[in-house]
Amino acid sequence: MKSGIAILSLVFFTLYFVACKEKELDSPYITVLSPTRNQSLQDKDSIKVKAQIEPKNTSVVNTVITIRDKKEHTLTSANLGCACDSKPVVNIEKSLFYEVKKKQNVILEICAELKNGEKVCETVPFELKH
Repeated sequence: MKSGIAILSLVFFTLYFVACKEKELDSPYITVLSPTRNQSLQDKDSIKVKAQIEPKNTSVVNTVITIRDKKEHTLTSANLGCACDSKPVVNIEKSLFYEVKKKQNVILEICAELKNGEKVCETVPFELKH
């Protein structure tokens, strides 16, 4: 009986931390303007990304944009850097070149390293069409 309770506690403990990890990917500091969630884009060679990063009481040190397929394979990415010490809002406009060969569900991930050492990310699923 005690081992059953211990195992059940371990399962809930693990689920709690997995759920917390997922929440870190939806940062209130990052707003993705384009592409929007579940949007279908038709472009043969590029993905246009627009976003805003507005951290509270700190600044952005570095920003990375990544497009992944559903199997977590990186299709394209860009390290944007950032000299943003005095900026309360960082605007991102970047075209990522990727030759679209078929209809594909992908995930945009924008991550920002903040001056206070925190890393925040936002993910947006969308679809690419050829």
